[in-house]
Amino acid sequence: MRALLSEPISFAIPVKEPFNFALYSSVFSLGEYKLPFAYGSTTWRTIIETNTGKMLPVEVSPDLPNKSKTMLVRVFRDAGREEKQLIRKTISDVFCSEFALRGNNRVFQNGFGDIFRRYYGLKPHLSQDPYQSLVKIVIRQQIGAEYAKRAITNVTERFGTKVTVGGVDFFAFPNARRLSQTSKRELLATGVGYKWRYIRRLSKEVVDGDLDLDYLRTLNEDKVVEELEERVGIGAWSSRVFLFDGLHRVDTYPIFDITVQRALLSLRGHDSSNVSYDGIDWEDFGPQALAGFYATYLFAYFREMVRVDRQFKRRWKVHRF
Repeated sequence: MRALLSEPISFAIPVKEPFNFALYSSVFSLGEYKLPFAYGSTTWRTIIETNTGKMLPVEVSPDLPNKSKTMLVRVFRDAGREEKQLIRKTISDVFCSEFALRGNNRVFQNGFGDIFRRYYGLKPHLSQDPYQSLVKIVIRQQIGAEYAKRAITNVTERFGTKVTVGGVDFFAFPNARRLSQTSKRELLATGVGYKWRYIRRLSKEVVDGDLDLDYLRTLNEDKVVEELEERVGIGAWSSRVFLFDGLHRVDTYPIFDITVQRALLSLRGHDSSNVSYDGIDWEDFGPQALAGFYATYLFAYFREMVRVDRQFKRRWKVHRF
């Protein structure tokens, strides 16, 4: 590993514009949480595992000076042609590099215009594989984003693989076999709470073949939802987020997501703390095929809204009489 550090395998991946590499980590303030990647304003690091179990430490950065058009990939381990193809596809899928908003004039209408202009270049950031996504979604159920990130980081660090190259750590999310063998006490120590039983049970189903995640890729949305909601711990929200994050179907996202609803209410000038799904559809704002992008931009808007509100409250508390 160390011998390769000075001469990693390098290649570029094209990205359809608009794209701003640093915007996602800046907007969502990922900070110390690896989730299970390290993502900063200049680099994204993770381990990509091949079908044979080979661990490939990978670093991605803007390919200057063409930072909005390509990403530079460095692989810190020898990789063959098929492994390079896997790396290219994984990174392209994670960063949604094949999707472009430019030319979709309707996204700049119906109240979304200001948001798209404000976060121009933001793209969704998706999980590397369906299993990783499924576990992360279960952890995220009914808890705050910061707590979820902490728990996912704990799961990654305790049970995943870590490779250190030149003093830099790369992490891989634990596979299904590893989490299926963990004890209740071990999982509780990560902060996942009662969902430890869902994580272990789903992991065992994946290992045993009762839950075939590759097969889910071949099904339409309704069939995927039906298949998943038969599982303990998976409901309407989880199954539909999985379509987006786990199967990389960016044309779908549950519009009844509570953060989405709060952001939409705020856009309409209503009290965002009083959430009730009012039956609106993504098509009210633009092409249905961009639902995942709409959700990502609404998340960015909501996080900034909350951040500004907290700053206002702190200033008011300091200066009040």
